[in-house]
Amino acid sequence: MVEDVNDALEKSGGVSTFQYISFAIISSCFFAGIFFGQSLAYFIKMPPLLCQTDLDGPFSECEVEVACNTELTKHFNADSDSIYTLDNWVQQLDLYCKSEF
Repeated sequence: MVEDVNDALEKSGGVSTFQYISFAIISSCFFAGIFFGQSLAYFIKMPPLLCQTDLDGPFSECEVEVACNTELTKHFNADSDSIYTLDNWVQQLDLYCKSEF
C-alpha cells in the first residue's frame, strides 16, 4: 500500500535519467522566461533627453512631455553621455513620443 509520495516513487522505480532530463528541460524553459521577464524593464527604459528650444540655442535636459511638444521644442536627442542611456527598444524603434507603450 502506498502511504505517501516517497513510497510511490520507490514502487515506481525511483528517480532515474528520465526525471533528471525532464527537470533540466522544464527548468531551462522556466529560467528563460524569468530572464526575459526581469529584463523587460530595461528594453523599455526611457533615456534622459536633451532638448533644443531655439534652432540655434543650446541643448538642455528636459522631460518627455516637453521634448514631444513641437510648440516648445525644435529638436531633441537622447543624452548619449549619460550613464542611464541604454541602446534599447525606445531608441531603436523611436518610441520617445508614442503613447505609453
